[in-house]
Amino acid sequence: MFFSLLFAVDSKSGGFSNILGLPWKISEDLAYFKEITTKEYKKNCRNILIMGRNTYNSMPRLKGRTELVLSRNESNESDESNEYFKSLDSCLDYCDKFNSQIGKVFIIGGISLLYEAASHSKCEEIFLTSLLFDKSINTYNSFINYQYIIKNFQLKTNTSITTKCKLNLCDVIVEYRRYNRYSTSEDKYLELLREVLDSGEERIDRTKTGTLSLFGPQIEIDIENSFPLLTTKKMNFKNIVTEVLWFLSGSTNIDFLKENGVNIWDGNTSREFLDKRGLTDYKEGDIGPLYGYQWRNFGGDFKDINSKGVDQMQRMLDLLREDPTSRRIFMSAWNPLDLDKMVLEPCHISLQLYVSEGKYLDGKLYMRSNDLFLGAPWNIAGYSLLIYIFGKLSGYKPRKLIYTLGDSHIYSNHTSQVISQLNRPIRSFPKLKIIDKSYKSFEDFTTDSFVLENYTPHPFIKANMSV
Repeated sequence: MFFSLLFAVDSKSGGFSNILGLPWKISEDLAYFKEITTKEYKKNCRNILIMGRNTYNSMPRLKGRTELVLSRNESNESDESNEYFKSLDSCLDYCDKFNSQIGKVFIIGGISLLYEAASHSKCEEIFLTSLLFDKSINTYNSFINYQYIIKNFQLKTNTSITTKCKLNLCDVIVEYRRYNRYSTSEDKYLELLREVLDSGEERIDRTKTGTLSLFGPQIEIDIENSFPLLTTKKMNFKNIVTEVLWFLSGSTNIDFLKENGVNIWDGNTSREFLDKRGLTDYKEGDIGPLYGYQWRNFGGDFKDINSKGVDQMQRMLDLLREDPTSRRIFMSAWNPLDLDKMVLEPCHISLQLYVSEGKYLDGKLYMRSNDLFLGAPWNIAGYSLLIYIFGKLSGYKPRKLIYTLGDSHIYSNHTSQVISQLNRPIRSFPKLKIIDKSYKSFEDFTTDSFVLENYTPHPFIKANMSV
């Protein structure tokens, strides 16, 4: 069960509490505490507050929240208002059992529990109230090194709110800060979402849905130490693998996808869509000479089964094996002669590979157009997987994907979903392992070749795809 820390501190002295509990009573901060801990993070679910025994004894009972108490004193017994636990992990295990009934879990003190929790792998964010008094307060009997608590966390953009109030003839500046754990390249993707929401240009698009659009951004994604599958919303990894293998097969219809339960291409290959595109002679499910065909048979006549074009994937692999410093380890899906024969003109149109230091494999992908909410997470994972496949076949270690975009956009019917995603704390990316066996060609890989480890994302966020 993932959790957050929530506490206040005198930012000058590190003062945390006195024998009566909080050394201050600031109405603004009490209201903030109530707002954060009673907010409905999941529909019809209560939030959990975890605290030590002394913290529990120093506080009034909190309505609308469930209190769990850590105490190593075996004489403690659970009562109607709380449960007692001997360790943080046993408390979290208890929360796991009732995960579907819990909105959010907060740890609020005392000091030893906050130190322990901050270094726990399931601590994903910190809500810190930083107090700056204009006069010294000498009523503390305990102090906390809050800089140590937040050392593995970073201030989340645009979440620091400052207010000023009076307390016992003392002026105090109250600053509310929210921190996320230092994590992966997911930050860069989320920052791009924020930038498009904040400053994107309103544009009419092919689907008539409407978008907020930004031209020309680029993000760099680490794929050496983890696999970039979003954690702020759940992604279906097996479906991503299936699509990449489908591309590699060179197929011009969606039969393989349908056989494996993947329906993302159904809308763009329906009878209605094909006829609207002018492809009235295509069978439902045909895509024409699109991605896979251009990858494996560029320049061929897709209506002639015996026509042979250029196998760009094999050409790239041969260069990796025989001439790894070549500047021509490149493929393109953009074939102007075939554009009118495709159900869609390609969005991801080129990939270049680069061997660095004789051992690392980097890739640069160019997207001429990208649906940032639905498409980008899928494309980032798919091309990262492709680099892993090239690495396995050539002996190089995947290191980074440079993701370059033309028209990067958020559809107008996705904005509420994007805002919901941006409010979720980032978690650690999973690891990807390729089952150990002899791989000599692209055709040796199956959906069972890949194992995803330690993937613990937030739930799916549903959104309609514009076609």
